[in-house]
Amino acid sequence: YVTGKYLAWPDSDDFYAREDAIERMVSTLRSAGEGFAVVRTQKRKVKDVSGETLEIQGLDVKPKESAGLFRDCLEDKNGWYFCAGGYMVDFEVFKKVTHLKMFHKKGVGQNWQMLLPELHSYRCASIPEALYTVVSREESHCRRRYSLLERIHRKHLYLRLLLSTIWASVLQPQS
Repeated sequence: YVTGKYLAWPDSDDFYAREDAIERMVSTLRSAGEGFAVVRTQKRKVKDVSGETLEIQGLDVKPKESAGLFRDCLEDKNGWYFCAGGYMVDFEVFKKVTHLKMFHKKGVGQNWQMLLPELHSYRCASIPEALYTVVSREESHCRRRYSLLERIHRKHLYLRLLLSTIWASVLQPQS
């Protein structure tokens, strides 16, 4: 059972770069104004063993993003990036737009399921600082080389996920 005003979903092997990261995300979302239900930070990706910074995503974020992030998220364009714990949503809005339904199992686009419904109707505030760190591991499923058949199957699952998510939360919203 989930309670609280905000929802963040960090991966178990990643971490927040500062002790006050959650507090800053909450504060940013609260002060963003009406129509904002999502906040995100930049993502710092580090090498597993050395901790060396490999990249920072979101260097061009604006503090108050446009409504266009829905399409950017949907189409994975314009520098869109996912970093599970780097996002936080207003939990009441999340319940309202998702009806607390998840359509597919872990490993196939949970972040889309979590963010597309909010980004369709609400705006995102961004913190132009890497408050979330993703650890890049050689054995990570996202670094795995998939066969052609596996890649086709994953694309099919993503398409089903997107259609299910958009249909349930955007095209057929329940009151």
